[in-house]
Amino acid sequence: MKKFILMLSLSVTCCACDHLEATQTAFTDQERVVPKSYSPPTVTSIVDEAGWRYQGTIQPGGDTQIGHTDALIAYDAFLSAGSSLRLHGWSAGWASLHVFGHQRTSDDWVEVAQTIMSNPVDANVEMGRTDFVVPFDGQYLVLMGPVDRESFDYLLRLECIDGCP
Repeated sequence: MKKFILMLSLSVTCCACDHLEATQTAFTDQERVVPKSYSPPTVTSIVDEAGWRYQGTIQPGGDTQIGHTDALIAYDAFLSAGSSLRLHGWSAGWASLHVFGHQRTSDDWVEVAQTIMSNPVDANVEMGRTDFVVPFDGQYLVLMGPVDRESFDYLLRLECIDGCP
């Protein structure tokens, strides 16, 4: 009986070790947890313009925006309802992308899209993209900011997928 219990214990331990090794090898550098210190912009926080830096305008199919930042930045866009758009971002650091639209009828901001750029292209470049359909005509803010409070260089591009004027 002692031999049986010992063999059973060893087989369970071996199975557990095999499972642990498979779990460890399945983990990649791309799987990261957003730090607790990160707080994304919200419809209430973007009202305070001291919380972000204005960089200029961005338009679908327009110029790719290039820069360096250590804080949340914003580009202004005037978009048409029904347009299907793709926002591309590349950064030399962990960053987030957000799109907020201003509703003229209620004077409120609405979050339209967001993504955490957590797709390493190589050791020094993160990439992210988000697709969205513009819900209403008007002013939009395209925001990009650091997730881990590091400064980084970036490229930001807005392209039309379908239905753009």
